Amino acid sequence: MNGENWVLRNNTIIGKNSSQLLIYLQPTWEWFTDSWISENNTWYNPDTSNSFQIKDRGKAKNFEDWQSIVSLDKESVFTQTEGKLDCI
Repeated sequence: MNGENWVLRNNTIIGKNSSQLLIYLQPTWEWFTDSWISENNTWYNPDTSNSFQIKDRGKAKNFEDWQSIVSLDKESVFTQTEGKLDCI
């Protein structure tokens, strides 16, 4: 997999429980996020809002901290979705 130029747009990302992170970035995350586009996504974990792990930043962060640290997902939300989701 290529570690740059990723686009994550208009997706719904849902964790199953408190032990499942929505995203986990390794120590070289700044290099990765410099070329990453992430916007208009819906993020959610029913058991915890602290679902965003950045390896060199301690404990898992909440969505607002995630947005602030990585400067991504400014138009995204952390909220429960409505209706049934079909997973492929």
